[in-house]
Amino acid sequence: MNGNLHTFIVLHLGELHISQSAIAKKCDCSVQMVNYVIMGRRKSASVQQKIARILGFPTWELLEDAAETIAPLLSVILNRPSDGKEATA
Repeated sequence: MNGNLHTFIVLHLGELHISQSAIAKKCDCSVQMVNYVIMGRRKSASVQQKIARILGFPTWELLEDAAETIAPLLSVILNRPSDGKEATA
């Protein structure tokens, strides 16, 4: 599983207020299939392409590239200590 890809897609869907159920309807597949594709457990070129387009990317490969670049930064931003202290690298 590509954690960066999963994180990026889930966060991006949240920003766009799009559920995996809505994607499943657009892809004419099950929510489970959408989840498996996002988690990297299954591959489906048609579902991958539709997810990419829904998120504003022309191809799945460009979505993967963006995820590799952006997801690690998002993780640093979102994983702040709960005690309010600054995180150290």
